[in-house]
Amino acid sequence: MVLPLSANPTAAAQGALGVEVSTAPEKEYVRKIVSKLNDRTTFEAAWREKEVLGAYGGGCHQRIGCTVLPRPYGK
Repeated sequence: MVLPLSANPTAAAQGALGVEVSTAPEKEYVRKIVSKLNDRTTFEAAWREKEVLGAYGGGCHQRIGCTVLPRPYGK
């Protein structure tokens, strides 16, 4: 059975991966490699979900769900 998102929204930015890389010039090769992992659409959706959660004062222990689904006509 598939549960509808309207009744069961996911946790904000569920499954998002954060990678921190040094800004030192000698680490430029690492930043180039890591930048290939980024998917702009997914990044923007996760960012928007976190914004919505923050607007309600939510954090990781709040019972608030938020799902942003990119569509051709908007989000």
